[in-house]
Amino acid sequence: MTDAGVVTVAGTTTIDAGLNPITLDSSTSSYTGKIDLTGTNIAITNLGDILATGTLSVTSTGAVSDSGTLAVSDSFTVSAAGQAITLNDASSTFDGELKLTGANVAILNGSPTLLGASTVTGTFAVTSTGSITNSGKLTITGASTLDAGTDDIFLDQSTNSFTGALNLTATNADIAATGAVNLGTITLGGDLAVTTTGAVTDSGKLTVSGSTTVTATGAAITLDTSNSAYTGSVSLSGTNVALTNTGATSLGASTATGTFSVTSSGAITDSGKLTITGNTTLSASGQNITLNEVGSTFGTLLITGSNVSITEAAATDLGASTVTGTLTIIASGAITDSGTLAISGRTTLTATGYAITLDQAASTFGTLVLSGTNVAVTDAGAVDLGTTTATGTLTIIAGGAITDSGVLNITGDLTMNAGSNAITLNTPGNHFGGALNLTGSPVSVS
Repeated sequence: MTDAGVVTVAGTTTIDAGLNPITLDSSTSSYTGKIDLTGTNIAITNLGDILATGTLSVTSTGAVSDSGTLAVSDSFTVSAAGQAITLNDASSTFDGELKLTGANVAILNGSPTLLGASTVTGTFAVTSTGSITNSGKLTITGASTLDAGTDDIFLDQSTNSFTGALNLTATNADIAATGAVNLGTITLGGDLAVTTTGAVTDSGKLTVSGSTTVTATGAAITLDTSNSAYTGSVSLSGTNVALTNTGATSLGASTATGTFSVTSSGAITDSGKLTITGNTTLSASGQNITLNEVGSTFGTLLITGSNVSITEAAATDLGASTVTGTLTIIASGAITDSGTLAISGRTTLTATGYAITLDQAASTFGTLVLSGTNVAVTDAGAVDLGTTTATGTLTIIAGGAITDSGVLNITGDLTMNAGSNAITLNTPGNHFGGALNLTGSPVSVS
């Protein structure tokens, strides 16, 4: 069935071509009412009940909508540039590739959805009974709302462009794009993966039950919606990276060439190597922080937590930090401070073969357990030294008394200044290999 001239139909058009094609492609034809078609490869404008056992192509200068069930077994192309496309009949099935050009587009599909090359200048909504995938570039200007229920969403064409927010409901979701990506409301029962060449931000709540992997080559990642929940490991690669999580946070392998900030309502742990160039801010008030991957490296560490343990494969610089429990730092380089440290519990610093220098005047520590070459610590309060080894010198400046509760093994000179406060070093087994320079009142060494 074909047309050879202008067709003008004010009412309903019904054509049954059986297993034969239907081509009604005269550009000036007008079908005012709905169109009910049965055929193989179909090309037409308005839509009613259509059974296409082959391809279906619709070109329209106006909006495209359905008023009946569409069953298309092969590719389905809808071209309505600048116009709305609304195909929301609950019984429709699109088994082939969907290629869409329009303004605001809404698709309801009773089958898995395969998106071909599509350009949408407004909003884009797809609800699918089955997975949502793409085989061509998607260029979406407005918000995208994709719902695959308990199935997956895989939009892995690297040339995809999503200007508006991405709202996703699925089990697993894998998104690839060029340019910035704005994550809206995300609800996933499994994993989330986002790969893009632009910044990644969020404008809605993200709930991800599985792992989260975000790669923003050469760009920032800012996921700071306060009620987002990332249950699985979170792996982030970008320039400046910021993450807020309303639960425990497990950091997978991550790289930040700028700053790295994590705010967590639960404990912060690592399950992969962290390579952070800039300031590393970890905030888990009242919760533990444990980063013990041996290959990790950080910029200046700014820490808020309960019991904190960090292993670094390089020198460690401690910025302003508050630890209400214990602090343990193991470094493969010198340990220094560039901000005030307020440590309530035992403070264990290990820099074997390197110096330890904590000289911020207002810092306070619990019992100090130190291992390094030349070690110097300033404490605005009293100082208690636990088991400590300095293969060079040890210098302690205190705003209160200085005592020991562990064996001190000091190879070089020992310098202590407690002002008018007492110095008492009486643990059996202490060894002082160099000169003792002690200022306090009274002073007792045994």
